[in-house]
Amino acid sequence: MLKLSPCEKRSLVKASIFSLQDQAIVTRQHERDVLKRAVDGKCRLCGVKDETAQHIVAGCEQLAGTYYTRRHNNVVQYVYWTLLKKTQLRNNQLMVERTTH
Repeated sequence: MLKLSPCEKRSLVKASIFSLQDQAIVTRQHERDVLKRAVDGKCRLCGVKDETAQHIVAGCEQLAGTYYTRRHNNVVQYVYWTLLKKTQLRNNQLMVERTTH
């Protein structure tokens, strides 16, 4: 297994994010329409819609109940802890406020 340094991992993640934003990742639809390969363009997971970057990130029914929810919860948790740190509140202060309203 290839060992990557933290810096290399961050670079790889950034490159992947930029590729997704530019829709420049190789999906089945990309292989079929752009690379002109004889492949079925349907999603490997759901098999219903064309496998595009947009479909993988936000439209695949197979990922809707698990991955998207987990991703959403991770973002909410990050926002929560960032706001908590920024406003310098403590957990017990929030609990008191939550129970008194």
